[in-house]
Amino acid sequence: MDNDAWRTAYEAAAGTQTQPQRRRTSDQLTRHGVHVVDATPDTLAPALADAYLALKAAGRL
Repeated sequence: MDNDAWRTAYEAAAGTQTQPQRRRTSDQLTRHGVHVVDATPDTLAPALADAYLALKAAGRL
């Protein structure tokens, strides 16, 4: 197996292990009243802006 194949396999395994922890953390934060924005790096800026505007419109800021 070459280095690229090992790296791909490692990243897939790490992602599989990380996803449930992210979901648990997000759920815990949400239960405590935190608005969680879960987005990829390329969609983070508009997701944050949308969340901000929604919170502002709801009077939660």
